[in-house]
Amino acid sequence: MKIKITSLFLLYFIFTVSVFAQKESSIWFFGENAGLDFNTNPPTPIVGEMETLEGCTSICTPEGDLLFYSDGIDVWNKNHESMFPIDTPIEDKLGGENSSTSSGMVVPYPNDDTKYFIFTVHTDDTDFEEISTGLKYSTIDMTLNAGLGGVVESEKNIQLLNKCSEKLTATKTSDGTGFWLLTHYENKFYAYKVTSSGVNETPITSEVGPDIELILAPLDNTTINYDDVAVTNMRGYMKFNLQGTKLISAFYSNNKIEDFPALSNDYNNINPPRIAAEIKKGLLYLFDFDKETGIVSNPLSLLSDDDQGSPYGVEFSPNGNYAYAQIDYYTEFENNNGEAVSFYSELGVISQFDLNANDIPASKINIYEKTYNDDLSLQTFERRSRGSLQIAIDGKIYHTTVTDSYKNLSFIEFPNEPGLAANYIEEGLALNSSVKTRWGLPVFIQSIFEPTIKAQFFCLGDETHFYIDNEDVDSVVWNFGDPDSGTNNISTDLETTHIYSDTGTFTVTAEVGIGIQNFSVSIEVTILDSPILDDLPNLESCRNNEDVAVFDFSEVSDFILNSNEQITNIQYYTSLEDLENQENEIENIDNYTTSENQTIYVFVENVSLCNSTGTFELIIIENDFSPDIEDLFVCKPLDDLAKFDLEVVYNQILETFTSETVIISFYETENDLENDENQIQITDNYSIEENSKTIYVKILKGEEQCKDTTSFTLNVYAKIILPKDNIEQCETSYQISEFDLEAFKNSYLEEVDNENIELTFYTSEEDLLNNLNPINLSEVYINESNPEILYIKIFNSETNCETKTTLELIVKECEIPDIEVPNSFNSNSSEGFEIEDLKNYFPDFKLYIYNRYGTLVYEGDKNTENWDGTAKNSDAPLPSGTYYYVLELNRNNMEPRNGWIFLSK
Repeated sequence: MKIKITSLFLLYFIFTVSVFAQKESSIWFFGENAGLDFNTNPPTPIVGEMETLEGCTSICTPEGDLLFYSDGIDVWNKNHESMFPIDTPIEDKLGGENSSTSSGMVVPYPNDDTKYFIFTVHTDDTDFEEISTGLKYSTIDMTLNAGLGGVVESEKNIQLLNKCSEKLTATKTSDGTGFWLLTHYENKFYAYKVTSSGVNETPITSEVGPDIELILAPLDNTTINYDDVAVTNMRGYMKFNLQGTKLISAFYSNNKIEDFPALSNDYNNINPPRIAAEIKKGLLYLFDFDKETGIVSNPLSLLSDDDQGSPYGVEFSPNGNYAYAQIDYYTEFENNNGEAVSFYSELGVISQFDLNANDIPASKINIYEKTYNDDLSLQTFERRSRGSLQIAIDGKIYHTTVTDSYKNLSFIEFPNEPGLAANYIEEGLALNSSVKTRWGLPVFIQSIFEPTIKAQFFCLGDETHFYIDNEDVDSVVWNFGDPDSGTNNISTDLETTHIYSDTGTFTVTAEVGIGIQNFSVSIEVTILDSPILDDLPNLESCRNNEDVAVFDFSEVSDFILNSNEQITNIQYYTSLEDLENQENEIENIDNYTTSENQTIYVFVENVSLCNSTGTFELIIIENDFSPDIEDLFVCKPLDDLAKFDLEVVYNQILETFTSETVIISFYETENDLENDENQIQITDNYSIEENSKTIYVKILKGEEQCKDTTSFTLNVYAKIILPKDNIEQCETSYQISEFDLEAFKNSYLEEVDNENIELTFYTSEEDLLNNLNPINLSEVYINESNPEILYIKIFNSETNCETKTTLELIVKECEIPDIEVPNSFNSNSSEGFEIEDLKNYFPDFKLYIYNRYGTLVYEGDKNTENWDGTAKNSDAPLPSGTYYYVLELNRNNMEPRNGWIFLSK
């Protein structure tokens, strides 16, 4: 990315006219260790030592270098060290209170740039009357402590007011030689004049509405706890506009003494007076201010009577046309008895008021609204938009709140624009991850310097940028000294640009109007040709064993020299700040080492002194770029030789480097990997006999062949134990038996003692393979042949391992029943001549029955009907009488049976 150095300055200076002519407010500290450095655009998040709920202030040199910052109690120097000795009691520090809205404000000592006044206010929620100590000031001398500054002990905590509100603001005097420091209490404004003689401790007092009552506890001899009631009215910011002619003040609530004696205090939640005080309608007032006399006048209420808002943060737009206020609209939590136990903001808004409108209060428009829920799990302060509004040198107005994120500031991006065009961006600026926001932002003097012309961009073709570095400017008429540019030679914009028609030296004049005063100022600018700097190549290098990468910038230098003519200077820097300040130039450009990816800033200058700046990236190819590889698992095969598909792992690694060239190698030992010996052939059939084996992987990436290593493990699940025995049992009929497969399964599971094992039985291998027709184990199984083979699928649901085996069902011949042939038979029997157990145990029997004459009257076997008393081949009934039988058993060479049967009817 190519950036011209003049463009970089534009990013910083383009809004500077709107706030401070110089950079005293460049660095902020606030909240819990939060900070911002506005010397960059956008501002850079930084970290400080201060932890404050609300009040804070800071001061920098005119060049933007930090001097010190404070919460109104402690003071930290530029090294973030307290100006007080370690273990200094809090009562021996400054007299402020960091839970006061504006606990401190720094005012320069006029005509002495080594000294500063710091004004502090102290109010206390718990016992305002007894504890709050009001307005004080102290002197900071920057010549002390070897230039780090210190508090002048003899000029510390000088009392100005015994009691005051939480409000402080300041502006220039009309002659520009001093400042007015303003605070408020009840119905009076107190303006203290600060000049080269010091602080005039006799204030200019303006008794002007509204009357903000002080609620003290207890009232009317009651025992009610009114903690937090007294100070509620006094909360809220007060600000001058940048021109010092207007004042806006927020009064968080408007409690009256008569509102409180009747309140009860019967339960142990936030006390009712506090709830009532917090949700009481507040006030928002606009005033006129006379910078010559210090008088506050012409109060104007900006909120209507039916507007129940509680304002807190306030600010003016840089041009003074608009006022802004942060306002919350509260409601109560109620318990089951209808009693208020806490409160929260239903709605938080940022409102804009048009100060040029005929009816300023009616011009109110909410440029931002946020609704809150009544979730009791959230802290009360997380359900309100209460927070400071503070303008910065980039022209934006920043807003802080105590949110559940604590890590961001919101801001109004274009505060000079009307309505929604002002563009409120919620939590648009991220802070350092280790800090937290709170309600306060640092307060500053709103205006301090006389006008001068500032200009940037002096190369031909650029838009040369001009502005006046005073915040009070009302009008400017520019003459750019370039008549060849025609009508473009004149401009009346407060901030303006001009493209010069040619190179050369030009005299620029500006007629500046500030209030009733007019100034004529001029400067000379010289316009020169600017070199062209195309995009610079990025450099890549591998991280080495010392955890750094080494880069040679000669490729970039050659690129610049080949792309431009008459280049006289190429400088490399590690930060934009160093480049702008021409500090800490990189010297070892052919052997530059770094431990992390970096942006390198390049300053290029030609013989015409026009310059450009560009950037290129140092990209470290990390030595930990290997992807995570999942271990492989297979089931132990019967032959004990487990096989793994290494091609799958190889392809998975390869797929993680979609746009880069890599070389991937597998090894069986770390030593082989280091020596690049005995690479494993990457196959889909890699075998191991062990139950576990580690495979080591080396990956070479990119043209630099950067190396990283990793490993994965091949794991073999234990073999599934097979049933040891077949089932052998006695026949229940000829070669038939009833088998209890459920009992067999349970016995096996008890033996293997694994609740994850599942058995399924099949009558054929085909059914097993297709998972069809499993045997129902809830019923006894009767064999169909002897012996009979059943097929068993054994599955481990934990490992997903599966094996197959067979089970042989064997029916053995045990005790054969003795056959008893009945000696009589009634032909009327429906079952015929029945011989018990004959068919079950002697399936091959033959039965022959003869009459007394030797004639065969019946011949039967298992396939014929029992003899029913009729003659063979005839249905004619035989006569009663004695018949002779012969029974051939045809089993185990058993002798035939014979005898007589008496047939009756």
